[in-house]
Amino acid sequence: MKRSVQITYFIIMFVMIIIPVALYSVIGDKIDTGTEDKENRVLAEKPSLEYTPIIDYPSAFDAYFEDHLPFKDPLVELNNYLNYEALGTSSSDDVVAGKDGWLFYIGSKSYLENPIKDYNGENLYTEEQLEQLKANMMGFRDALAEKDCKFVIALAPNKERVYSDYMPYLCGPPAENDRLTQVAEYLRANTDIPVVLMYDDLAAYKESHPDEDIYYRYDTHWNDKGAYIGARALERELGNDMPEADTLTMGPGDPVASDLARFVNLSDLLKDKTFTMHGYADPEVEVKHDKGGGNFWGVNEAGNGDDRKLFVIGDSYSTIFYRYLAGCHNDSRLMVYYIYKRETLDEFDPDIVVLEFVERYVDNMLYFTIDGGFAPPPDPAEQ
Repeated sequence: MKRSVQITYFIIMFVMIIIPVALYSVIGDKIDTGTEDKENRVLAEKPSLEYTPIIDYPSAFDAYFEDHLPFKDPLVELNNYLNYEALGTSSSDDVVAGKDGWLFYIGSKSYLENPIKDYNGENLYTEEQLEQLKANMMGFRDALAEKDCKFVIALAPNKERVYSDYMPYLCGPPAENDRLTQVAEYLRANTDIPVVLMYDDLAAYKESHPDEDIYYRYDTHWNDKGAYIGARALERELGNDMPEADTLTMGPGDPVASDLARFVNLSDLLKDKTFTMHGYADPEVEVKHDKGGGNFWGVNEAGNGDDRKLFVIGDSYSTIFYRYLAGCHNDSRLMVYYIYKRETLDEFDPDIVVLEFVERYVDNMLYFTIDGGFAPPPDPAEQ
């Protein structure tokens, strides 16, 4: 009797081991797909004894095995989803789960950004830093003034600030004194450079339209409605009237690979609704970009826009609102800040230059000049 029980246990254990392995060999490639995209990292490769020192081989193989464990994707996704849905927690140190399922970025991909300190007002600038930032921006203004070119600074708020009511209770309310406002007020008081603080328009629209999202729930960026509101605030400073967002319609938009959903490995389950604002400057506006997505060209084929040539230097927020700016100008161009080159600016010979940064990238203004572009100091963590 005892032997038959042992055999039964052996058969059960054998089946439990062999069936998943056999099943995975047939359907594994259909289940574990896009792991690198979901986890935002490169998976470990299988080590070779020929190229891997024997002392390092066990740990290298262990890393490879963990990354390529059968059914890893669905199991990790299930665990993360249960944590998110049932416990309201995040599996990433860079992301926090807020109220009603909203996700917020609180980590740091770069030592120059820290959204939680932005939110808490813990990173206000010293007078010396403000003077350096002012000097860099005045360098822009003075160089462009020689060409009779207007210079404008546009600042977009972090999602955490606009949707602070969805932040976790432990985070508390946003600081009343934050560096986004600090920079805007300092430049307005000490320079003649126009500074567009888009928070005011975005906060006003959110308050009057509580049922409409203007930022993505599972991404760090504003959606097309938020981008349109930001573009409208900027164009108002440039003397151009854009229709109110309420007067436009929303049509299907391109799919968005929500960055925060990827951080928590739930990009297949948490998908943001996407749309494009219609009824303003389309289909007359044609926007093209290079394969890397860092260079954009806009042409208003109807020719009914502002004849002043617009050149935008900005971050990923500007790539979303650029199509609406392109509708206001017959000829325009956008370059993301980290590939900006002075010769490209001079070659385009614009009438208006806009420098845009979202709140968590405001620090970049300390290391950005019209001639040298973006030149940050070395990251101490990499020293």
